[in-house]
Formats: sequence, C-alpha cells, structure tokens
Amino acid sequence: MQGAVNQFIALLALLSFSATAADDTVSLLVSGGFHGEEVSAKNGERWLGLAQTTRGFAWQAMTIQVRKVHDPVLDAVEQATGKAIAVSGKKPILLVKGLPELAKVRVRGAFYREQGQPLQDGRVLRLAIPQGTSYRLQVLDPRKSDEGPAIHSRLMLKSEFGSQVLYEWPMGLLDQRCELVWAGDLDGDEKLDLFLKLSDHYNVTEYTLFLSSKSKAKNGKLVDRVAHFKTHGC
Repeated sequence: MQGAVNQFIALLALLSFSATAADDTVSLLVSGGFHGEEVSAKNGERWLGLAQTTRGFAWQAMTIQVRKVHDPVLDAVEQATGKAIAVSGKKPILLVKGLPELAKVRVRGAFYREQGQPLQDGRVLRLAIPQGTSYRLQVLDPRKSDEGPAIHSRLMLKSEFGSQVLYEWPMGLLDQRCELVWAGDLDGDEKLDLFLKLSDHYNVTEYTLFLSSKSKAKNGKLVDRVAHFKTHGC
C-alpha cells in the first residue's frame, strides 16, 4: 500500500506546468510538516526569512530546525519519516536560500494574507508598490466546462511596462488553485515581487516566488520564477 502511495505522489510531481523555470541555485521553504522526501534542507542551516514586523516586513537571518515526525499518510505506527520545519520566534512568511543579497534590502509590502487570497476567474487584483508602478494580477479563463470549473486558465500580470503569463493550467485539468500570499518589493528595485500558492491538482500545493530584479527577470519579463516548493497532501 505504501509503495502505491509513493508512486501516486511521484506522479503528481509531474503534473504542474509553469510558464517560467525556477533558478536551481535558489531554494524556497515554508514552515510546517511535510513528507520526508519533499524537504532536503538540514537542521541548523541559515536561511533568510521574510518576517512581519511592527513597521511592515523585513528580511531576517534565521536558523531552521528540521526534525523527523510521524507522517500520518505514509508511516506505520512506529515510523517517523516526515519532516517538520520551524524557526525560533515568529513564524516567517517564507524562507529563501541562495539570495544573500536580499539581506540588505528594505522590504516594502503591498499585500499580505497568511492563508492566501484566492483569485477567481476574471477577477482583477490591483497591486501597487508605495510610490511606484501599479499592477493588475488576474486569472484569465476563456473556456468553461459544463460543470463550471475552468479547463484552461492563465495567470496574468500586467503593468504599464507590459504583460506576462506567470502560470498556465494544462488543457483538460479541472483542478485549479491560485492564491496570492504576499506582494511587494522584496529585492529593492521598486518593482513588484510575488509569493503565491499555485496548483493544478487538489492534493498539491506549489509555493512559488517571483522576483523582478534585473538579474532574475530577463528578456523583458516583469518577473521571473526564481524558486518553488512543492508539497503533497494525502
């Protein structure tokens, strides 16, 4: 039974399709409990965490704690193959490794919702960096199935500088998840950066970080997907 579950999880990992590729040198994490194979980070590593402060948001150096825990989906009673990620102090919004230059950046927030703000088909979410450019984030869905769910959608980001497809849900898949967790300036270039939860399967969550800095967003893109962290449920 456990072997079948593992094969199912491996199959789900192949389903997601994104319009941009992540940078292999950058890693992304969130705190919580996960299947063991989903976490490669080690106990005691130093990461940068995005923290909410009394003045807004800030990057803070954090030491992560990785411990083995019982995985209620995959483990027998006496097993503990799962992994829990935590840091001492307040829970970070996200954790990133491989971008040390962010440590000195003054973060400016434009939107934050801890559980994520679902983006419904056609709804426009307007975002703006303080004293900066205005953006529109929208899920476009040209076609619907008879039952109602989207069968082909695109996540679009638009500004006065152009537009960009950030994510596409493959044709024929009825499961769709798009939630904005945080938006603002993370890299100090006075342009919008995004942290979202995306998925094309009800049992998958793909935490995704988009940055706008010139070293990351190439070929005229508004942003580039620099890192993602994919987790599975049952």
